[in-house]
Amino acid sequence: MKIKNKKKYQCKLCGKWFKKNDLSLEHYPARSVGNINIDEIDVGKYFDTLISGEASSYIKSLRIQGYSIQEAFDQFYEKEIVTKSYPKGRTTLSLCRTCNTFLGHYDEDYKKFFDRNGNPLKIKGFQYQTKLNIIKSIFGKFLSHPDAAKEKFDFISFVRNEKEDEYHGEWKLFFIRRDHTTDIMGLRPLDTGSLIDSEKSVYEMSDEKFFFYLINHDPIYKMTNIFDILNKNYEITYGVDDTGGYRGAILINKLFK
Repeated sequence: MKIKNKKKYQCKLCGKWFKKNDLSLEHYPARSVGNINIDEIDVGKYFDTLISGEASSYIKSLRIQGYSIQEAFDQFYEKEIVTKSYPKGRTTLSLCRTCNTFLGHYDEDYKKFFDRNGNPLKIKGFQYQTKLNIIKSIFGKFLSHPDAAKEKFDFISFVRNEKEDEYHGEWKLFFIRRDHTTDIMGLRPLDTGSLIDSEKSVYEMSDEKFFFYLINHDPIYKMTNIFDILNKNYEITYGVDDTGGYRGAILINKLFK
């Protein structure tokens, strides 16, 4: 969303200007994939408690009181680590109502991909247009990424045109399936993040099952190109390797911020 003046805002998809009341709250990711009542992890405090032993002491004291390990951990997580940052989900006023409804059509097809865990054996049976809509749904969500407000994305026409089936711009979109390597101690926050320097940009967005990475360079870590789902046989990348991938780099970046 770009601010023209105190009264006008620009829709990130159609580019038209609107009064604030004519914009629509866009969920990123969609509500249907877990974007409701979002907790944010205090990354610095999280690692501090692990290093200091505060977490184990806290959990041990609750265990003595009769709590199970899971109950003790959940209570520690709720009281000490997270903040109720987005009680209605992660949203922003980045789209007009018409464009929000339009992207919602794509989101319905992405939900089919989400519900099937991206399983290639199941996704290969989808119609070509459904697969294309899944791709456009994810591209469209990055229009609302809070760190990318100043980006002039060249995939907007690809997203806006339902019949357009090719994109050859500068941005590449990859994904990985969440697992224990991406979610420490089983925590599954719906993060957004970024790594930006003078030439290279990485934008991260997640839902309860996947991490997506929008980058303007060739990836240096193993991931699955989102356009691979158009093929009958493709491989999902599960988690990250020992380097931590972009996920690890973004977490470290947040820690030092």
